Amino acid sequence: DLVLDYVGGDVLARSWSVLSADGVVVSTASPDILTSAPAGRRGLWFVNTPDAARLQQIADDVTHGRLQSKVSAVVRFEEL
Repeated sequence: DLVLDYVGGDVLARSWSVLSADGVVVSTASPDILTSAPAGRRGLWFVNTPDAARLQQIADDVTHGRLQSKVSAVVRFEEL
């Protein structure tokens, strides 16, 4: 249903074949996705401007244990 493209080029070109009929490809690497999407397919261009100060704060929070991830379950690959 959703493909996130961070590479572009051949990776983007191959992504259309794995997308569901009503799915969408969101790309951060290919601004021409809006004009190059195959007929009947949806592609979106996503632009993000990083905030260096905020990223440093997040890194500091992780380093000092103030920000943690909690894993609720571990699933073996064979069980997917």
